[in-house]
Amino acid sequence: MKFVRTFSLAVLLALGVIASMNYVVNPDGTYRTHMLPELVWNPRPQKLALLQAATPAPEALILGSSRIMNLAPGDIRAATGLVTFNLGVDIAKTEDFYCLVRYAVEHLHLRPKLIVIAVDIEAFHNHEPPHYYLRQPDLLGTFLWSPANRFWRWSQFTKLLDHVESGLSLESLYKIGTHQTAHVERLDPDGLTHFLEWDEASRAASLDRGALTRDTIVRLALRYDTYTALSVDRLAYFRATLEYAHDVGARAIVFLTPTQSTVEQQLQLHGYDVRKREVLRALQNMCQESHTPLFDFSVVHTFGGDESHFIDGIHHDGSFNALMIGRMLTARADAVQ
Repeated sequence: MKFVRTFSLAVLLALGVIASMNYVVNPDGTYRTHMLPELVWNPRPQKLALLQAATPAPEALILGSSRIMNLAPGDIRAATGLVTFNLGVDIAKTEDFYCLVRYAVEHLHLRPKLIVIAVDIEAFHNHEPPHYYLRQPDLLGTFLWSPANRFWRWSQFTKLLDHVESGLSLESLYKIGTHQTAHVERLDPDGLTHFLEWDEASRAASLDRGALTRDTIVRLALRYDTYTALSVDRLAYFRATLEYAHDVGARAIVFLTPTQSTVEQQLQLHGYDVRKREVLRALQNMCQESHTPLFDFSVVHTFGGDESHFIDGIHHDGSFNALMIGRMLTARADAVQ
């Protein structure tokens, strides 16, 4: 009995230390403590603030994940004449698209004429929860259909003991101890993201694309092992996004984001090819129903791209953007007035 009490006390103390560390370090800005610099970038609140401050008001929005954060709004404006804002956010799922568009229209009173939606295969993952930012009591999360943010306090508490959060806290403490406190991303007023670490390494010819790609394969393999089907809710969110765009008078354009062939091949054993076929079929059906143009840019040679411009197998250096925009929009035939 004494051993059990001692062991239980030790476990409780260890959990208390872990929770205290995560609360104090607060690596991704979840909690109210800001004693240390946040070293995990959360673009959602930053982009919402920039969108609210944007002048003149954006007439076109770009939605998607970090894979399209470097798609320059100026390029869309050059093709359409519309002031454009890049609302791409990290690890975007279809509920992000829906919540962001509704926030822009209903809270910021924007009236977009064009919405470009970049879709990753993982946007319909059936076993990943909504981003933690959406599950907090903020204006963006109020547009979720499910009452996930009703239990935000419990979610925040359990996050204190999460192994991912603990890993981020340890990484943050290491970076602070070694004076690596500079952010590696920078946002322009129009939402365009600059990945400073990759840009600097590329200029110095020290960017190890092979190592970055291998890391991507390992990370995505773990995600695809739990990606067993397309989420019914996320399919509904995507359809609702297209319907909402139509209801507010915006033209929508959808494209599937590029992936390096090496990544696709290595992920086949984890169900990637099955999920890709399912996503493409679902997109074709929903886009056909709503008369929305759909472009499959998942394989770069189909639009004239060169795979050497991938950085880590899923992000690229921006070289694909003009090629993709040229396929989606032409100033003569597809300009939105």
